[in-house]
Amino acid sequence: MKKEVRELRKPATYISLLRLVFTGVLYWAAWTRNEAAFIVLLLLAGLTDALDGYVARKRNEQSEFGAKLDSVIDYVAYGSMVVWLYWLHPELFRMTATGVLLFTITVYAILKFIVQEKKFLHLWPSKVAAVAAYAFVLVTVALGVYVELLYAVTAIVVFATAYELYVLLWRLE
Repeated sequence: MKKEVRELRKPATYISLLRLVFTGVLYWAAWTRNEAAFIVLLLLAGLTDALDGYVARKRNEQSEFGAKLDSVIDYVAYGSMVVWLYWLHPELFRMTATGVLLFTITVYAILKFIVQEKKFLHLWPSKVAAVAAYAFVLVTVALGVYVELLYAVTAIVVFATAYELYVLLWRLE
């Protein structure tokens, strides 16, 4: 128990937990269609997503607990992006059924990997997919415009991430 308490007191853990708080408040901002608050909160959430691992490495405080916590919060935040976009711009979902399908496949691959292997991975394609997803949501909400090129890049990166996870699963079976 003492080890878990020590883990919770690390600055990187606070940063990760702050992202979880931002994720919850982002639901409010999206539901109430407060796009200005949404944009600021999403930028802060993205910043904490990048900052927690950096702080852990700089302070030499990386841990399995921190990596798992970061991954769980990542999955909550990334999964939430679809809900937020639906609330803020439901018209996108009439145009982008393929994107929703790709996202669903990726989430399925991630969850299947976690359940089967009981591991949380921090792969480079996943990091690139996260940046692309944040960028797509930010640009779409900030400009109120669906940018096809950004969507295409995001879809390709998300698909590549899902493919990599499926290859890893196939190799492990």
